[in-house]
Amino acid sequence: MAKIGFEPLKTLEIVEHADLDERDFDERGNYKFPNAVAPTEAWRFVPQPLLEAKRSGYERVQCSEVDLASAWASALVDET
Repeated sequence: MAKIGFEPLKTLEIVEHADLDERDFDERGNYKFPNAVAPTEAWRFVPQPLLEAKRSGYERVQCSEVDLASAWASALVDET
């Protein structure tokens, strides 16, 4: 769980280009998620909650910091 800050960031200034996936770019080569907002606080649940295997479409996964940064950036993109 995380608390989100208010300071706007430029994703490509904080993420290495080599760490990005080709799906992060549109057909013209433009980065899809240029804006981000950094989390100011984060909490880790100990022990980590397990998702029930009975539910379809859910699985427990481990994410790198780059994966999480990309997920935050994509969730917070301003399309205007």
